[in-house]
Amino acid sequence: MKKYILIILLFVLAISTDSCKTDDLELTNPNGISTGNFPNTSAELIAGLNAVYAPLQAFGLYARYIPFMLDNMAENTGRAALSGDLRAFVEMTFGPENGDILLYWKNCYAGISRANTLLDNLDKIEQIKDASPEEKNKYIGEIKFLRAHYYFLLVSRFGDIPLYTTNDPNINNGEGFPKSSKEEVYQLIIADLEDAALKLKEKSAETNGRATIGAANSQLGKVYLYRGEYAKAKAVFDKVILSGEYTLTPNFFDNFTTEAEHNSESIFEVEFDYDAVGGNAWAANWGGNDNGTGAEAAELSARSREYGFLGWHNVNPNQGLIDAFENESSFITKFTSIVSKTATDDTEFTGSLPLTSVEDNSNILNATNFIAKIRGVYKLKTNGSFTSESNEGILSINVNNKKVIDLKGVGAIENINYILLEKD
Repeated sequence: MKKYILIILLFVLAISTDSCKTDDLELTNPNGISTGNFPNTSAELIAGLNAVYAPLQAFGLYARYIPFMLDNMAENTGRAALSGDLRAFVEMTFGPENGDILLYWKNCYAGISRANTLLDNLDKIEQIKDASPEEKNKYIGEIKFLRAHYYFLLVSRFGDIPLYTTNDPNINNGEGFPKSSKEEVYQLIIADLEDAALKLKEKSAETNGRATIGAANSQLGKVYLYRGEYAKAKAVFDKVILSGEYTLTPNFFDNFTTEAEHNSESIFEVEFDYDAVGGNAWAANWGGNDNGTGAEAAELSARSREYGFLGWHNVNPNQGLIDAFENESSFITKFTSIVSKTATDDTEFTGSLPLTSVEDNSNILNATNFIAKIRGVYKLKTNGSFTSESNEGILSINVNNKKVIDLKGVGAIENINYILLEKD
C-alpha cells in the first residue's frame, strides 16, 4: 500500500512541477500580427488605416447620435416628441449617466487609439517596401486628419479632456491620462491638420470617402472659427474656395440625394454602403456596434430619417429659424455659380455677368437694387488706372439692373468663385 501511495505522490509531484514551467506556453506567434510588428506591408497599413475610419460609422457618431449632440443642442431645432435620452440634448439636461454621450466618447477615443497605434510605428511604415514614399506620406496624412477630427469632436463638446498621442503602455505607468487643457488639445489638432494638408491629395485625385487637402483645410478653418481666430479661418477657407476643387451645385437638393453623393459641394463624407445590405434598410444592424467594425458594423445611417421631410422629424427647424430665412428684408440666401472671367494683367474686363440662374428667385425679380458680393481675385481700376495690385476677397458692387452685373471700370477679373446677391 505504501508503495502505491509513493508512486501516486511522485506522479502528482511530477505533474505539479511540470505545470509550473509556463515559458513554453507563452511564446509569441511569429506569424501573427501584433503592435510590435505592425504594419509590414501596404495591405496591413491600409487595413490599419481603414480601422481608424471605422468609428465614424459607429452608433455614437455618424450612424445615429451626431445630429442630436450637435444640431439639437442649438436653439433653433428639435421637437418635443423625443425619447428621454434624446430630449435631454434639446433641454440641456443630460448628465454622465446618458448612454448616448458614453458611446460618443468611446467611439472618438477608439479612433484616436487606432490612429496612435499607427503613428507609434512610423519607423515601420517607412520600411514598407511595396508602397511608394508618396503613398506612405498620404496615409500618414489621413491618419493625422482623422485623429484631429476625433479630438475636435471631443474638445468642442467637453472642453478639457485627456490628451494622449501614443499607445505605449509604459507612458504614465499605464494609469491612464488626466485631463489636459482645451488649449493643449487644440494645438495638437492644429498641428495634425496642418501636417495633413501638406501630405494629402486634392479631391479630384483621391478616392471618395478619404481625407483630402480640402477636408483638412476645411476642418482647420472650422477649428479657427471655434477659437474666434477669424483672420486665420478666412485664410484657410480661401485655400479651399480658390482651389478649383469645389463649386456650388446647380440644384441645392443634390446635397440630399443618394445619386448626387460626392458632388461638387462635398468636402468630406462618411461612407455608408446601402448596397452592402441588399438595399434593405432593416437587413442589418443600422446602429452598428460600439466600434464601427465587425459583422454588425453600420452600413446605414439614420441621419436621413432624423432630418428628412419624409423621415422621423427628430431634428426639425423651429419656427424661429424658418422665419429668419423667410424675412426678405434681412437677406437673400441665393448663390449663383458662374464661369470664371479672366483678363490679362492690365486689360480691363468690360463685359457683364448674366444672372439667368437667379431669374426664378422672386426676391431678385422684385428688387430694384441689390448688391453683388463677388468672391474671387480682381484688380480695382479707378479713373482709367489700376489703383491696387491683385486682390483676393469679396468685391461688393451696387447693381441697378436685375439681369446683369456690369463690371466695366472694375478692372481685371480673375477666378470668380461665386456671387452672393443681397438687397441694397
